[in-house]
Amino acid sequence: PHFSMINLDKALERARVNVRDKVYSYLAASDILVRKQEKELGCLFVDFGGATIGIVVFVNHTLKLTYEIQVGSETITRDLSSYLKTSAEDAKKIKEQYGAALIGDTFQNSEFEYFLADGETIQKRERKYIIQEAIMPAIDRILAAIKNILEKNSHDKEQIKGGIILTGGGSRMEYMKDAFERYFEGHYGYVRIAKPLSDKISGNTEIINNPSYSAAIGALYYSLSNPSSEPRESAKDNKTTSPGLSGLIKKIKDFFKEDVL
Repeated sequence: PHFSMINLDKALERARVNVRDKVYSYLAASDILVRKQEKELGCLFVDFGGATIGIVVFVNHTLKLTYEIQVGSETITRDLSSYLKTSAEDAKKIKEQYGAALIGDTFQNSEFEYFLADGETIQKRERKYIIQEAIMPAIDRILAAIKNILEKNSHDKEQIKGGIILTGGGSRMEYMKDAFERYFEGHYGYVRIAKPLSDKISGNTEIINNPSYSAAIGALYYSLSNPSSEPRESAKDNKTTSPGLSGLIKKIKDFFKEDVL
């Protein structure tokens, strides 16, 4: 991670963009998504991303753990691609259109066609089978990895009573909330898909309520909430202003019609 940050700093410097500050994306997201009462009771915040899953644990309103697991929704795509013997691109489309985290009470089965990896041979599958035989096993492994991290760090159901708060693109899969509830059996309280707290964020609901954008919105909120932070001086040209960065922030603020905050 240290070398990744160094490389990122170098890339930004070459792009003549000065960094004002750094913020851990999972913390920035949790700041706008997790309620004060949940932090006080102790809660688990899960950012279900594509390549990684971020875990943040609060106990008695204090940050106790941050961790990143090197699995995510792309793991589900790879397993589905292998199961269907199709390309990763087609597997992703199938996952998004027909996937679900489990077979829920209102689940509707359907049959669909797709191409094998050769791009020519057509196959047929029923939705319920790809969920039971490829998607659910992948999700079970991901949930087991989350549980393992909690147990290794001695965070049990006695410390976490305020629930599990989900965000990230992976949380959008149908019945994902139910999958977490079923796996953890209510030991950590309820499970909810997070939405930005109304006292902190308002604006285009289609965007701000989309879990895929939580980290970006959290980082923007952090930036706008800390205007006193000064950009770091560039070693190359001693510039302390960054038209590129300030212009980007302005565009995002305009996009939200300046309703953020």
